[in-house]
Amino acid sequence: MLVNIGSKATLFALKIQLPIESILKKTVYDHFCGGNTLSEVKKVVEKFDVYGINVILNYGVEGKYTEDEFDKTAEALNTTLDYAIQNRNINTISCKPSGLISHDLLEKVTSRQELTNEEQKTYVRGIGRVRKLIEKAYINKVSVHLDAEETWIQGAIDEIALELSVEFNKDFPTVINGVQLYLKDKMNFLTHCLDHARRHKYISAVKLVRGHIWKRGEIELWK
Repeated sequence: MLVNIGSKATLFALKIQLPIESILKKTVYDHFCGGNTLSEVKKVVEKFDVYGINVILNYGVEGKYTEDEFDKTAEALNTTLDYAIQNRNINTISCKPSGLISHDLLEKVTSRQELTNEEQKTYVRGIGRVRKLIEKAYINKVSVHLDAEETWIQGAIDEIALELSVEFNKDFPTVINGVQLYLKDKMNFLTHCLDHARRHKYISAVKLVRGHIWKRGEIELWK
């Protein structure tokens, strides 16, 4: 209850532009984030390297809407990947597919709605952004975690992850998909992932997600 109240109060304070960002950055932020820029992250990466700790770089932009925004996210992820390639203790980067592909189209594909010709072209272009990132990661032996998202778009993301795994996980776990084990159907999906990998002869790589911040409309999926 206290966490819920605190979260709402913080969001309200940010919305009305109260000067709390510096307070957040010096307290809660530092517990969860390595920095806002690669130059800030570099200090944390180097500190962890001293102790032999590997790092996952997470560029968590999500829910973008325009092609220009998707292209900018792709560019930022490419820069993130370049940084990972140059550092021995960064073997994985993480991204939100909805930062590269239309959220609305992911939802339509998940719900098995038919796309128009124009929507199909846009959707394929979005998958192309993901594929380009993963292809470069594969060449340089860096894994890409496709972070789990809202349940109503996750089905499309799962399909993309499986398709790219067939191509890029033959001898190295390039594609890592998120499996939301708090949902009632995901043990079956995990079994499907393993079976799919056996049939197509590739390495099945998944991140098992055990917890979640619930959003409206998702409770029934868990029951």
